[in-house]
This record gives sequence, C-alpha cells and structure tokens, in this order.
Amino acid sequence: MSATNRFANCSISQCHRPSVRGGACQICDRPFCCVHDRKEFHTCPSLSEISEEEYQQLGENEVSELHQRLNVAEVLKRASTLNGGQKCRYESRDSDTTGFIVGCANFHGRIIFDDQTEWLIRIPRKGFNEYPRQLIEHVIASEFATLKFLENTQVPAPKAYDFGLASDKDKRIGVDYILMERIAGRPWDYGDKDKQSVLESVADILIELSKYPFAQAGSLVIEQGDICISKMASNRYVHLDAHGPYATDKECLLDVCQQYLDLIADGQICPRWPQEAFAFYSIFATHVEQVFNGTEAQEFFLKHVDDKGDHILLDETGRVTGIIDWQFAQCVPAAEAFGPSYVTADQARLQSADAGLTEDDQRLANILRDKGSASLGMMMERDELMRRFRNGISDLDSKEEAQHILRGLLAVMDRPQPEDIVVWALEVCRQDHRWPSLLSLSG
Repeated sequence: MSATNRFANCSISQCHRPSVRGGACQICDRPFCCVHDRKEFHTCPSLSEISEEEYQQLGENEVSELHQRLNVAEVLKRASTLNGGQKCRYESRDSDTTGFIVGCANFHGRIIFDDQTEWLIRIPRKGFNEYPRQLIEHVIASEFATLKFLENTQVPAPKAYDFGLASDKDKRIGVDYILMERIAGRPWDYGDKDKQSVLESVADILIELSKYPFAQAGSLVIEQGDICISKMASNRYVHLDAHGPYATDKECLLDVCQQYLDLIADGQICPRWPQEAFAFYSIFATHVEQVFNGTEAQEFFLKHVDDKGDHILLDETGRVTGIIDWQFAQCVPAAEAFGPSYVTADQARLQSADAGLTEDDQRLANILRDKGSASLGMMMERDELMRRFRNGISDLDSKEEAQHILRGLLAVMDRPQPEDIVVWALEVCRQDHRWPSLLSLSG
C-alpha cells in the first residue's frame, strides 16, 4: 500500500491502487486508477464521443441532482436577511441565454431582489465529489476570504455576502455555497478589439495588489474575524492537498515539486506520460536558484491563478466591469504575482517547445512602466518560468505534447536541447529514489 496520500481509491473490485486525481469518469462518476481507466477495463465513452444531445442531458441531470439537495426556500430566506429583509426570487437559468450559468467547477443560481439587483449562489459541481471534504471546505472558505479581502481594495471583484458548507450542523441549505454579487458584463473573448483596455485594467489591478504584501505564501482564510494566511487551497487543477503556508519562495516551490513527484510516482498524476512529467518537476526542483534568480522573497502577493481571460467581464464599450472566479487564489512571490501569466500567454506556444515571452507580455510590461511602475514592468518581462511551472504538464492530449513541453522548459532555462528527449527524461528519472515506482507505471 502506498504511503502517498490519496484522494480516492480505484472503484474496480480488488484493486488497491489510488485513483487518478481529477480523473473520475464524467459519465458514470466512478474513479479509476492509472490501469483501470483504460478502454479494456472501463467502457464508458469520453465526452468527445457522445452526441450534443447526450452532453446536454448530462448537464440537465447534474443540475437536477444538485437542486434535489439545494433548499431554495432557505437560500432565499438567508439572502433576504442579509439584504435588509428585501424579498427575492430564485432562477436556475440565465435570463439572456436561458442556459445554466456554469463553469468547469461551479454552478451558479440567480437570486433576484425586488429592486432588480442580482446575487449568485455559487455551488461546486459534481466533479468536486472525488476530493476530500476537508479540502473542498478549505477551498470554499478561502475563496470567500479572498473576496472579502478584495472588497477593501480597488480590484473590481464581486462582493461576498455569505458562505456555508454541506457539513454545517443545521444543514438548512444542503450544499456547499458562496452568496455573492452578480457583476454585469460579458467574458472577454480574447479579441484584439478590447485588448488594449483589458491590459490597461490588468495593469491597474496588478499595481493595486502590489500595495498589499503578505509575510507568507498561502491562501487567505478568516479566523476570529481577521483575514490571514493559511494553507494553499490546492491549485487550479486540484491536484494537490492543502499545503503550506511557506516562509520563503524556495520552500514553497520545492514542496510543490516534491508533492508532484510523489504523486506521479504513485500513479495519481500524469499516468500516460509519467517519466516526462517526473522530469519536468525534477528540473524545477534542482534549479530553484535559477527560477528565483538567486534571490529570496520576503513578501508575497495575491494572485488569480486561472486568469485565462474569461475571468474578465466587459461592458458593451469594452470597459472592464469585474474580475471573477477567484477560486484557488494564492499569495505568491512577487516574481510570480507580477510576472507573465495566462492572460498574456499564447496558449498554443505554452503547450509546445516554442518558448519565450509573448508580444502581449511585453505590451503589458510597457503599460506598467507607463503607469509609473517600472519594477512591475521588469518582472513582467523577465521570463516565463513560473507560468510554465503553474501550467504544468498534465492537461495534455498526448505523450508527444509532454515531450514538446519539456523542450520548451529547457529553452526557457537556456539549457542545451538533448538529441533524444525521451532518453534525457529517462536519465533524469533514474537519478531519483522513486525510479522503481516510475518504471512499474511504464509496464
């Protein structure tokens, strides 16, 4: 039996392996290990193999099951109490699209008050069911604390009014939730038409967040009425347990690397390309000085970890109205908080061997300087090592893509390119005590 912590066990009878984290079947909801998630053992179709009608029905079924647990009357009672007794009603669908308001991780129900202001109840989707309760509750409490912190800044984030857990003693509402303001606007579509105004607003937000340093790396929580640093609320892939907090940037990076290395060797992460993934995190762990340019961070700053662009809401003129989806937000070293991120990334390049800063990285760096923040401008154009680290090597389509990402990492680090990346990765793996476990994953 592995000593590495596991989120769940494989659902196949007599199998004692851990399940792949985040790999539960989206059709039957069962978790499987790195062996039994293959077609010869598990015959459910993938989402890409089902019809549009079948996909829509899956969504309808999920929302229906959620509403069987959700006590809408108690939600409305709670919202009314929090809003001065004003009456309100509940709608499960968006008024504009008539569809559900869902993202990859959360469902949102609408709460409409008599004065036509709107709140949202934000509820984790069924995919969270495969994660430990303690982790789910920490993620929710941390997002609530993050939104409460942002209320005292100039960052245009939703106001948060309340949160609750399915494990609460009274269980009146029946689900994990956050009650929050609904900000009007459409998600940015990454188009060039609005890009300048978006990057101007991103620069303003980065400058604002730079005014609020924290003494440790971690995620925010509320304890005895005060907002403080606690354990990091996993990461955007929900691969990791809550971890930290950390006093230094190097301590944080090394611990995250070791967690990933343990999980990869245990078959819980990247089961289709374990050696490439292991080499990826090994290189970061052994080159920590280069990652942080030989310095040691003394201050940490809040960062939105999933800033791919659709977290930015715009009005009809292209003006930014809000920044949403603060789940998994973390306080990280300045070099990461203000360095290249998803919002200025070329996603195709990020998943390839074509490494380096983008035109938008440089554009945002120049905007920061024009706004009087030369130091943040320098961080934005230093390198993309931490962007590649946080993007990782798991959300891929093939082993070949993982090998391209390895080459991209070596290019960013200005290291020689091996003639055979597979042989190079194997050599990196052989130097680690977990090599026998990795070898067993490869059959």
